[in-house]
Amino acid sequence: SRASLDDRFERFYLSERGWKVLDAVREVAADLDATPAQVALAWLTEWDEFTCVPIVGARTTEQLAENVAATDLELSDTQWDRIMDARYDPDGTLWGH
Repeated sequence: SRASLDDRFERFYLSERGWKVLDAVREVAADLDATPAQVALAWLTEWDEFTCVPIVGARTTEQLAENVAATDLELSDTQWDRIMDARYDPDGTLWGH
């Protein structure tokens, strides 16, 4: 049911680990003088193992331009690792698995 999907969404994305990933994205965004959305899009498009296409939900032309600018971002290895490392629990468990 839709309610069970909502619960699953909350447990996955609004978990402590989800917030840590968001914090890492925000830190990298601050480093690059970019928005978290731009960093998230750059991260996903640079990720060779990611097999989905992010769907951008821009409501204004400004938001669309901001999201398109993500294609100009290049994450350093350190920035990439900061986001990737945030996906793991202290025991080494990968977030979402």
